[in-house]
Amino acid sequence: MKGGINIEIQIIGSNNYNALKTIKNINKLNKLYNINLIRHNDKYHSKKYNVKKLPGIVIDGKLICQGKFLSTRELCKLLTVS
Repeated sequence: MKGGINIEIQIIGSNNYNALKTIKNINKLNKLYNINLIRHNDKYHSKKYNVKKLPGIVIDGKLICQGKFLSTRELCKLLTVS
């Protein structure tokens, strides 16, 4: 599956506990998908994507989730849909 598709995932507010757990799961999935992970800890990106609760998960420019941890199963579902 890895190869042709590049997926950009941005974590906004990447220093809290839920963000760190989600980043760990994204790194596990990097073996299957071509993931470009970007971490942001500034207010500019929070306002740009209208993130109310941290962490905010942005996949390919769309705010997908905010304020919770994503398991590998949830991430797989989101990546196959987008």
